[in-house]
Amino acid sequence: FMTWNENKLGIWAAFHLAGEYANGTATGKQRNSVVKMKNHELDLTVEKGGRLGGKAKTTFIAETNSVRVIPLQLYPTLRVQSVAEDGGQPLSFVQEDKEKDADFWVILPKPLAKGEQFTIITSYSGKDALLNEGSGNYYLVDGARESWYPNGAFGEIASYDMRFTFPKNLALVASATLVNETTEGSQTVSRWRTDQPQTVAAFHVGGFRKETKTVGGITLETYANESLPDQFHLVEGASPTSMAKKAMAEAELCTQIYGDYFGPSAFKRLAMTQQTAD
Repeated sequence: FMTWNENKLGIWAAFHLAGEYANGTATGKQRNSVVKMKNHELDLTVEKGGRLGGKAKTTFIAETNSVRVIPLQLYPTLRVQSVAEDGGQPLSFVQEDKEKDADFWVILPKPLAKGEQFTIITSYSGKDALLNEGSGNYYLVDGARESWYPNGAFGEIASYDMRFTFPKNLALVASATLVNETTEGSQTVSRWRTDQPQTVAAFHVGGFRKETKTVGGITLETYANESLPDQFHLVEGASPTSMAKKAMAEAELCTQIYGDYFGPSAFKRLAMTQQTAD
C-alpha cells in the first residue's frame, strides 16, 4: 500500500501473497521487479547552463511472464520526447506532468515471456536535474543521481557504456573506465565503460583539478574545483582543492582497512569529487 500527496510519497505496508505464507516461500530476499536491467548505452549532452539532453538504449530481461508495461525511473524534470524499439518502431509511453505523477512507463508491442530480452531507445531532455552553482561547479540534485537516465530499481546490477558531450572548458568524471576523450570544436566528447556490471552509474562535471595516488594497486583520484560555488564566495579561507587533500588521505586509510578486512577490491580505481550537502 502506498500513500502519495504533494508533500510525501511512501510505502506504509507490504505483504506477500497468501500462498507464499502457506507454503513457506515468503522471503525478504525475493526480486519483485517485472524486469531486470542488463545493459545501458547512454549518450548525454551537458549544456553550460546545466540542461541535459540524452538518448538511452536500455536492454532488460523479463522476470515473469506476460510483462508488457515497464516502469522506469527518470527524474521528473527530464521529459521524454520519444521511445522506440531497437529496430526503430515507435513505442507508446506514459509520463504525466512533472509536478504530478511523473513516473515513466513504456508499453511494449506484445507481452514478454519470463527470460525474454528486449531493448528500447529513449530520447529525453530537461533542466533542474543538474544545477549550475557558478564558477564551474555543477551538481546532480538529490534524486537525479540514480535517475538521470531511464533506470530500473535502485541497486540492480547492469553494465554501462556512456558517451558524454560537454563544454571543453570543463572536465568530467564518471563511475566507469575512461575509454577515450576528444575535442570537437567547443565541446569535449568522452567515452566511459564499466569493467564489470555495477549497481548504478554516475557522473560529475566541473572546473576540476585532478590529483592521483596509487595505494595497494588501487588508483585514487580526487576532483575538486579551483573556485567555490557562488553562494560560498564570502567564506574566507575555504578552498575545494585544499579540502580534497583531506579526502585523499582518508581514502588511502580506508582502502588499506578495507583490504585488511575483506581482501582485494574488485575495483582498481576510486574517484572522489566534491558535492554540496542536500
